[in-house]
Amino acid sequence: MKNSKTIGIYLGGQTLTVMLFVMLTLTAVILLSQSLKFLELVINSGASGLMFIWLTLLAMPRFLEIIVPLSLMGAIFFTYNKMYQDHELTSLRALGFSPVTLAKPVYMIAGGTMLFLWLFMFFITPLSLSSMQHLRQVVKAQYSVMLLREGVFNRVGKDITIYIRERAGAQDMRGLFIQDARDKKSPPQIITARRGELVSGEAGQKIIVHDGARHSYDMERKALSQLSFDSYAIEIPEEATPIRQRWREPEERTIIELLQPSPDDLNAAMNKREFLIEIHKRLVSPLLCLAYAGVALVSLLLMPFRRRGMTSRLILAGTLGVVLQGLMLMFASMARDYLPALAGLYVIPVFTILVTLFALQQASRTQ
Repeated sequence: MKNSKTIGIYLGGQTLTVMLFVMLTLTAVILLSQSLKFLELVINSGASGLMFIWLTLLAMPRFLEIIVPLSLMGAIFFTYNKMYQDHELTSLRALGFSPVTLAKPVYMIAGGTMLFLWLFMFFITPLSLSSMQHLRQVVKAQYSVMLLREGVFNRVGKDITIYIRERAGAQDMRGLFIQDARDKKSPPQIITARRGELVSGEAGQKIIVHDGARHSYDMERKALSQLSFDSYAIEIPEEATPIRQRWREPEERTIIELLQPSPDDLNAAMNKREFLIEIHKRLVSPLLCLAYAGVALVSLLLMPFRRRGMTSRLILAGTLGVVLQGLMLMFASMARDYLPALAGLYVIPVFTILVTLFALQQASRTQ
């Protein structure tokens, strides 16, 4: 009994250490890919580096449902394959340790990661995703003047329209046409300039144009007036870019909000099917931790010894894991048009878990 406990702690510690390392590695890779996604937005908008870091971090939790099960499966492959190559598994089996005993520490870790994923997917992931989308909206609203596109008429608020022939950099512009209709008591002003630049300070945002002219229509004289200038500043009011109220998608809502949507939310009533699919996805996805663990353990513990190694087994088990994930995605997609397909989301992981547990128990009985 004492030896079994010691072996369990050893196997569990090795697997957990490798799993955390794989998780950190995959997280770093995804952080890099997500940072590239937000980098252009932050650079073009002139937002701070802190805003860029915060956006990137908020995007991470939604990837954990994929990272964690894969990290667990990879950790099992590495740990048990290393023990196989070092003849540790062979020695333990010769000492009477059954496959169930050797698999128990991994199932305990899989159970813990499953609970961890449920907590994240029920509450933390939707809150972080909702915060990320809101923060992106804030960046686009508060820094919208920095996101002016060339070759099109850009609306800045309700009363300012800006056309830019080309942009020479993040803040430099060439060939500007600006219509300013903020003064309701007089006709709109038309400003043309050869070049301009965006300036952001504590007082707000400004567009400073150079080598141009301001055109306006004089109502009293009924004549067009023109004022040439070397430099002219156009202030952009902060209220010109309001933050609109956005309807949150099902993946941005906690499990409580999905189960009990607000009665005043008409869109929620129209999207009951999407809410139901999202609920079932969050319930089922963490079960892949146990399914992946079972597939990896069966492939490593129940196959006969081979001097050439276990490469073919690892490839087969990894392929089966990819197939399981693909089937989950397929049934989730089918459920959007055919709701009974949700049953497939439960059948795949539960069937895999039961079959692998049965195989391990049968092998332990016949040992």
